Formats: sequence, structure tokens, C-alpha cells
Amino acid sequence: MVRTALENGWVDSLPKFDKKEVKGEITVDESRFDFKCEKDGITYYIEVKGVPNAAAVDAQPTKGESKKKQNEEPVNDSEGKFQMIAYFPDGYRKPTEETISPRALKHVNHLARLANSQENLVCALVFVI
Repeated sequence: MVRTALENGWVDSLPKFDKKEVKGEITVDESRFDFKCEKDGITYYIEVKGVPNAAAVDAQPTKGESKKKQNEEPVNDSEGKFQMIAYFPDGYRKPTEETISPRALKHVNHLARLANSQENLVCALVFVI
């Protein structure tokens, strides 16, 4: 699905890639990223994360918020659509002092290091909601 989106230019902030410019499952150092794309002398490393859980209101109040906030009505944006809150990762919630997904955090940190280390390199996370 994301490959198709990349090849059709449907991912905001990324160019439309030709099929031959998109390679899947690329290993870089200690990480394997979902895509490596090359276009006009720029390399793109792209990691895809699935976000199967979204809600019209925040289902989990943050520390200090009352439970009453959970019962708020959904908020509409300027176009009248519900503002959605996506949760990644979903499922079991560890205590707040623990990383929920160490592997996802490792990928994000690696992408940040790569992006700061080279010119002509773009790193991106694509969340599929």
C-alpha cells in the first residue's frame, strides 16, 4: 500500500517516485528500513508504522487531567471533520517511565542520526492510519 502511495506521489512532503527508484527492506548499519528511494541525487530512507487505533477524542487522559475530559464531545476542524487522535503503538501500555516500543524508538533515533550526518539524504516516518 505504501509502495503504491510512493509511486503515485500520494505521501505529503515526498516526491512521486518511479518504480525503479523504490527499493524495499533495506539494511543500514544496525537497522532495516522499509524503503530506500532515490530521486534527483537525493536518497530517502522511509520507515512505515501502522496505526490501527484512532479516536475522535483522546481516550487516555494525560497525567493531571480529569476523567471528565474523556467524556468531551469530538472536536470538528475548520472543514467540519472530526479531529482524530491516532495512537502508536496501540495495545498494552507499559508504565510511563518505560519505552512502549524500543524497536520503533531505535528506528526513529537511527533515522535522526542519518538525517543529521549526510547531505542529500531525507529520512521519513510514514504513519498508516
